[in-house]
Amino acid sequence: LEQFEWILSQAFHHPDAPLDSLQLVPETVRRMLPDPRRPLPAEAQQLPHEYLLEHPPQRIAIVDAEEEWSYGDLERRSNQLARHLRERGVRKGEVVAILARRTGLPLRRAADPFAAQGAHDAVVAFSGSLRDLAVSLAKVAGDVRLLASGPRCGLGELRLPALEPGSSIMPGKTNPGQAEALAMACARVCGLDTAVAIGGLGGQLQMNAAKPLLAVCALEQIELLATGAAGFAARCIDGLEPDPAKLAEHLAASLMTVTALVPRLGYDTAAAVARQALDSGAGLREVVLERGLLDAAEFDRLVDPRRMVPGAAPPPRQA
Repeated sequence: LEQFEWILSQAFHHPDAPLDSLQLVPETVRRMLPDPRRPLPAEAQQLPHEYLLEHPPQRIAIVDAEEEWSYGDLERRSNQLARHLRERGVRKGEVVAILARRTGLPLRRAADPFAAQGAHDAVVAFSGSLRDLAVSLAKVAGDVRLLASGPRCGLGELRLPALEPGSSIMPGKTNPGQAEALAMACARVCGLDTAVAIGGLGGQLQMNAAKPLLAVCALEQIELLATGAAGFAARCIDGLEPDPAKLAEHLAASLMTVTALVPRLGYDTAAAVARQALDSGAGLREVVLERGLLDAAEFDRLVDPRRMVPGAAPPPRQA
């Protein structure tokens, strides 16, 4: 909050800031900025300072390519608001206390305001946490995309909700559009984190001129991850289904379950079984029975994939 407050009070009327710096701020932030070309509402002049915190002026300024504001307009409005708060007896830290009381959040002033305004390590660390979340979500999206690849040549172990009518080059194919959308959103979040890191480098002494960059990138990161994850959950995960037949087919053809035979047959014999199964195209069970190494019951007892996966459901009881 302290940094956000600084952005609103400094970044948009500082003489060293570019005139179009306000255009870097998302619409959700601009809505909180009063129109500098109009006076405060008459009722606002008579009400206590809580009015400005709870009821910001409804007339707001929207910047477009055809408008140009002078810094004098912005500075006059900033000074007018500051003077209004001072006249109402606002003391240092009181705004933070009001916000903490209204929101129920443990907000507090920075212990060292000069350090807080010159360095934005907390924002950089926060952006890094969002980047870590983006990396994790991208991994989930990539796994879903790979496991749902198909319908015939890929893995095809997952069935995706059929949201699109089909692929542009293959009618009837269900594309992993939601997984790809989330992956792209995560990639952008990682790029924005780099921009935030560079913005954090912009601090010199008690000033950091990259505050608008830090703010817009962090806000966009939050929006991308929130909407991306929610959309992926609602439009993909909720309707995701396994393909039992394809899973059973892949499991039967898998050679990695030969590991379960090593304690019983020894490494060399188990390796020979795996090589023969690979060369002949047969399954491990077929090769073991053909060689007479184990009977069918013992093979099924040793090679039980459910026992090899921690937390897997137990095998069904025989009737």
